[in-house]
Amino acid sequence: MTISVDQRDLNRVVRELKAIDDKSVRALRTGLKIGLAPMTSKIQSDIPKTAPLSGMNHRGRTKWRAINKPKVSFMPGRSKKTGTNLLMITVTGGKRGFGFDYAELAGIRSRPGATVSRPYTRRTGRGGTTREMTHRVTTQGDQFIKALQEKKPIRGVAGRYAYDSFLGMKPQVIETGRLIINKFMASYNNTFRV
Repeated sequence: MTISVDQRDLNRVVRELKAIDDKSVRALRTGLKIGLAPMTSKIQSDIPKTAPLSGMNHRGRTKWRAINKPKVSFMPGRSKKTGTNLLMITVTGGKRGFGFDYAELAGIRSRPGATVSRPYTRRTGRGGTTREMTHRVTTQGDQFIKALQEKKPIRGVAGRYAYDSFLGMKPQVIETGRLIINKFMASYNNTFRV
């Protein structure tokens, strides 16, 4: 007999388990993190330890940090942000270095051909005076994207490093997650069977 994951059933099971034993849902999250650890380690190892471009070697907010640990999240239920995903693997440069985030996502959407930015409001002096401003759009972003594309092109529609690594393992991640969730549901189904 094959057990398959049905999100409505899983949502019901999670709700009931939280009412009976909140630790069981934590155990499922822990099981998913442990079970998917080899794949998240592979994603982490595929992210370069050194900055892909020499201009990203600095100490500012957009610096390249070699520490980009993937985070596994289990989200039963439906949300506006994630839709109906049960599992999410998130990789970010963290609060102290956005270089990875910029390099991962640079060039995934076409940039508008504007020469002037959208209007925005800035304080112009003492007393809280504000005025609407615009600035000239340069080709700096386009040059950044071009240099990254020469180093590591984006395959598909999303990221350059982490997402590209994930795409190679997607079937394995889905199957591993499915097996862990099915095993969890079957064990608790047997435990609470009357």
